Amino acid sequence: MNDIEKDRYKKILSLMEAYESKTDSSERESVLEQINEIVKVGEFEVNEYYGSCSLEEFCRSLAIIPCDGNSLNKSVALEIVKDIVECEDIDRQEYLLSKYSDAIEFAFKKNSGFLEDCIFKENISLNEISSKLEGETDGPIAL
Repeated sequence: MNDIEKDRYKKILSLMEAYESKTDSSERESVLEQINEIVKVGEFEVNEYYGSCSLEEFCRSLAIIPCDGNSLNKSVALEIVKDIVECEDIDRQEYLLSKYSDAIEFAFKKNSGFLEDCIFKENISLNEISSKLEGETDGPIAL
């Protein structure tokens, strides 16, 4: 995480802890509005994240600044890949992969499914993924 995302993480974590401590629905709604000023997230996601990951993992994934393939640089891409690779929960890992793989693959001119193959099929290290991202394209770019 970069410094901006670390700051977002701390704010989101604090708000999520406040949200979970509230019992009154209007108070919870107010805290959810504050969370949504930082990142758009639905009430269902906020109430049901615990089924797939820890509070810290959930907040960390929310803190990641959304990106597209046009503005994505190597360091941000590798931070995202690191978060995906190090995520211990397979459902959360797949969620993060689905959220960011298209932008990463577009930015590095890789075919759709490249990142998923590296992580799940080839089971290669973060350093190897980095090398493959910087390597030549895989052929025609999948759009």
